[in-house]
Amino acid sequence: MYASVTEIANAALLALGQDAINSIDDQNDRARLAKGLWPMVLDDELSLHRWKVARKRASLARLAEAPAFEWAYQYQLPTDCLRVLSIANDVDYEIEGALLLTNNTSANIIYLWRNQSVGAYGPGLTSALVARLAAELAMPITKKDSIVKAAWAAYWGKVAQSIAADGQQGTPEALEDRTLADAGR
Repeated sequence: MYASVTEIANAALLALGQDAINSIDDQNDRARLAKGLWPMVLDDELSLHRWKVARKRASLARLAEAPAFEWAYQYQLPTDCLRVLSIANDVDYEIEGALLLTNNTSANIIYLWRNQSVGAYGPGLTSALVARLAAELAMPITKKDSIVKAAWAAYWGKVAQSIAADGQQGTPEALEDRTLADAGR
């Protein structure tokens, strides 16, 4: 298990056949590239998949001002919110910028947050982050198409395995297709 961004960056660099760095704050090209790409890689990975370690619940405070039209209420999303997964009672809602709009008088949400506690990620998310960072670093560091393609292929394989394993924790979520039921409305 990796306990720091530097350890994840080193695993990504080693996967590309590169030398390790002492710190993500080192003043060399590899460290600067890894440090520059890390925030995007982290936010993207955490928001693209429903990682259990990145889930949070919140009761949102309703804002005094109503939306201009269509919706009755608006709520401020938490500052660490990357993506709203669901709202209690399956009410209709829409996200606009940092606001959640709905006709519901309350908004209790489950969302994906910017969890920066690397040591808490678990092996699946950590492996996906290592593979993703390696794929993002492949071109600027190696400048070889074959390595870039191999790094992205490794990432997609790793992320598929990791998501499957992560999704097996807890009671499976019931996915319901109401397309035909709602068509008669």
